[in-house]
Amino acid sequence: MKLNTIIRITLIPVKKYYLYRRLDSSHVALTLKTDIEPLSHLKTPASLSVSSKVDDGCVSFTSKLVFSTLCDIDCTQRYIALCETSAGECLAVGTDTRPYSVITRVENHPDSPSDSQLNTYTLTYSSVNKPPLVKNRYFLCTYYILYLCAKSFEYGIQIHYFWTNRCCILIGGRVSEARPLKWCVTS
Repeated sequence: MKLNTIIRITLIPVKKYYLYRRLDSSHVALTLKTDIEPLSHLKTPASLSVSSKVDDGCVSFTSKLVFSTLCDIDCTQRYIALCETSAGECLAVGTDTRPYSVITRVENHPDSPSDSQLNTYTLTYSSVNKPPLVKNRYFLCTYYILYLCAKSFEYGIQIHYFWTNRCCILIGGRVSEARPLKWCVTS
C-alpha cells in the first residue's frame, strides 16, 4: 500500500499555463508558460478528500483540499492545485474551464500562543471526473526548442539538446565549425 499523504502543494493561476490536456479519465498533461514553485512554509501533511454522489444517474465528484501556510494567497484568482504525495504521484485539482475551483481563506487569531497562527485555505472543486494524475509537465520553452531544432537545419546548424533537473542544455553550431556553441534555457 502506498502512502497518500500530501507533502507539497503548488498553486498555478489559470493564466500561468498554456495547455491543460486530458489524456484519459485519470491522467492529464500540463504545459506551463513559466516555472512554478511549490508553496513555502506549508504545514504538512495537507488534507485532500474526494467525495462522490449520484444525482439522477450522474456521478459527480467533489474535491476538498485543506492546507495551512504562511503564504498570502490571492483568493480572487482561479487556481489549479498540484498536490504531490509522498508516493511520488501528483494530482491536479481544478481545471481551466468552468466550473472553476473556489478557494477560501481563514485567518487564525488564536487565544493561546501555542495554537497555530497559520492561514488555513480550502480549495473546493466539483466535476464529473476524479482529480487526475499529472502524467507530464512541460514548459512552453520545449516548443521553442523543437522550433529551433527544426529551423536549424535550414541554416546548416546542428542543435542537440538534453534536459537536466531544472533546465535544458542546447549545444549547437555550424557543421563546418569545430567548436560548438552552448546555451542553457531555463524551463
